[in-house]
Amino acid sequence: MLTSVRQNRLRDEPVRNRIFGKRPLRGKRHHVIIVIGGIGSIKGAFVAAMVVGQIDIVGRAFLPNFLKTFMSSAAASSAAPAISQVLVYVLMALVLLY
Repeated sequence: MLTSVRQNRLRDEPVRNRIFGKRPLRGKRHHVIIVIGGIGSIKGAFVAAMVVGQIDIVGRAFLPNFLKTFMSSAAASSAAPAISQVLVYVLMALVLLY
């Protein structure tokens, strides 16, 4: 028999997927946003969240078409999301270097 916590999680999962998408922020993305925006800065965290979101979305939208000029369609489609996630960490490294 399922426990009540697990039953609630299974019951609420479709709602969560509709609100946050099928794959909400994975990994340590919230730490990256805090580092880029500055610890203790609400405005900075908001701006960093917007910038990180834009980099991720633009990378996922336009990188596959750009990469198709250099590699096969299947390889470009699978590499583009990974590269867009790496770009977020590159931005964090540039902020830390500055």
